[in-house]
Amino acid sequence: MIEFFSAVLPLAVPSSASEGPSALESFFDSAADIAWGLPFILMLAAVGLYFTLRLGFTQFRRMGHAIAIGRGKYDEPDAPGEVTHFQALCAALSATVGVGNIGGVATAIWWGGPGAAIWMALFGLLGMMTKFASCTLAIKYRVTDEEGHIIGGPMEFLSRGLGKRFAWLATMFAVCAVIASFGGGNMVQANQMATAFTHEFGASLPSGMTESFALVGDMQTNSIRIILGLVVAVLVGLVIIGGIKRIGRVAGVLVPVMAVFYVGGALTVIFIHIDEVPKTLGTMFSLAFGGDLTRKAAGGAVGLTVLQALTWGAKRAVFSNEAGLGSAPIAHAAAKTHEPVREGLIAMLGPFIDTVIICMMTALVLTLTGVWETFADGSQGAVMTKLAFEQGLPEGYGWIGRYTVAIGLILFAISTAISWSYYGDRCVTYLFGPKAVMPYRTVYVLFLFLGANIDGGIVWKFADVTNAAMAFWNIIGLLGLSTVVVALYKDYFSRPQEPLE
Repeated sequence: MIEFFSAVLPLAVPSSASEGPSALESFFDSAADIAWGLPFILMLAAVGLYFTLRLGFTQFRRMGHAIAIGRGKYDEPDAPGEVTHFQALCAALSATVGVGNIGGVATAIWWGGPGAAIWMALFGLLGMMTKFASCTLAIKYRVTDEEGHIIGGPMEFLSRGLGKRFAWLATMFAVCAVIASFGGGNMVQANQMATAFTHEFGASLPSGMTESFALVGDMQTNSIRIILGLVVAVLVGLVIIGGIKRIGRVAGVLVPVMAVFYVGGALTVIFIHIDEVPKTLGTMFSLAFGGDLTRKAAGGAVGLTVLQALTWGAKRAVFSNEAGLGSAPIAHAAAKTHEPVREGLIAMLGPFIDTVIICMMTALVLTLTGVWETFADGSQGAVMTKLAFEQGLPEGYGWIGRYTVAIGLILFAISTAISWSYYGDRCVTYLFGPKAVMPYRTVYVLFLFLGANIDGGIVWKFADVTNAAMAFWNIIGLLGLSTVVVALYKDYFSRPQEPLE
């Protein structure tokens, strides 16, 4: 297997640190800069703001109703679909609550400064309405395939909602989504998990488990990465064979456990430094909207601007909560319900939980401890967060913080990879039919192994480019069908909504 990857990926990483970025990494670096330029960021914000204003700040006014839906008060056991509202939310959350909440936040702050966290939160609030709109449309236009499974999401509402002449838009989205599933939903998760795990446990392993292998070119990686990549690939493979029903059941257990585990650790660090929180939040807001700063990074000082804070906050928010990408609607389309708006409302909770709460907690830990200023490599965001959790606890207890992040990363990475495989196989089904699903899943788990064993910089850049490609086609659909979303919303709340339990 090692020889196979050495043959097919000669450009994946530089042969030595002194040679600088590889040709492939340089390509994705340039592509990511173009894809995540100011026009695209403003477009994402404008769509979220449009639905926020058009629907009267629904993300705030209807929060209680959304929570009631999640608690099962409006479940329809006999309605079309395959999973409950809560299971659909957990399946979507398991894809969003991943290394983006740990490593992604760290890379945003490393490159954009603490102000990036405020932009992440703001894009999270706007993203609540983007996700509401896309998941409402996912239920409205979903279909059942020849094997009896639900297919829904942008590929369906682009083709069926906008009409046959726009079917090519649906094809473009599905192709981009399949490619993206190998990036942010797959290789980034495995890579950041393996990096942090090796950093924490590699040195303490028996000598026979730390022999070096030349996987690609001259890049050296510990055998623990290979073992970890194989284990994760097998675990994910065992779950995704069962489709959305098994994914929903696993996510319904895994997501609450891992969220409480990680949030509990972050809250502990924050409460220890509670006296410094008001000042830290003030600094974050100040740097988000005005005033540049210099990060005293290893190797020299680096200037950080407001535009950098905006850019990195926006793209890591979208990476983390997927609002605007069009991926989460694929999971929410499988919910058992007759009401499109009902699923849109519970989907709206995803960006709030993921970005406004969990990402902001990570950002506070990173900023309160000051680790972000001196850490050497922004591509190893998960390691940076692990060190922040360690330094945020009293002397002698830092190991608890390190283990919290290391173990949390494993749970987050596995859950995200599981749900993203479903997104990919629904898009593969749309493009090629159900027979293409098993070959896709096989390739998918192989890429998990690959992600654990290649350079972190290139997988982040690949994910950024493919995420932007997905979002572009999804946003066209949201704008083209915005009147449908508004009409469904008004109809839903024109009728009394009594709990069904």
